Amino acid sequence: MKLVSLSTILLTLFCFQAKPGHALDLLPDQWQVQTMGYQGAVAAGVAYDSFYEYSWSLMIGYSPAELTEQDITQINWQHRLHPVAYRIDALPSLRIQPYLGISLLYGLGKSLYVKLPDQYPDSYYPPTALRATLEAGLRVDPFHGHSILLQWGMLDSEIGPLVNHSDQFTDDEHFGSWMIAWQASFK
Repeated sequence: MKLVSLSTILLTLFCFQAKPGHALDLLPDQWQVQTMGYQGAVAAGVAYDSFYEYSWSLMIGYSPAELTEQDITQINWQHRLHPVAYRIDALPSLRIQPYLGISLLYGLGKSLYVKLPDQYPDSYYPPTALRATLEAGLRVDPFHGHSILLQWGMLDSEIGPLVNHSDQFTDDEHFGSWMIAWQASFK
């Protein structure tokens, strides 16, 4: 049920931002590479940027067993809303944009699952293969056709204890994740 709701929200945000008659404008127009942010030690994929309102990316990431106890391949869909953009008069090609985002992650690994294994009662553990994240970040376009993104994100499993004022997260090591990415236009 949560997957259906999250997917509906993402699809709604995506569709309502498309301009009528401009569906082709939503096709990818950039390459993106990044590290961390729950999307893999290294990830690569395609992205689309409206340059003022929103952007999205579709990535595939990989984390080796040396970092995560098992090899994990991660597929990620991210949608970002850019409420404002700033420019500096002395550097007209420089653009700075804060953004808010949401991601849907699907992990492929031996111990990851969407359906809880039969030996556990219903709702005993949340799914580990399918996750959502909330993100906030800053996008800097140092020159035309290139962007650098710095982002902080939290998994759905981290947001609940935070909202409920749980002391589950007294260790900063497992609370949110930073991400840095580079995008380059292929137009």
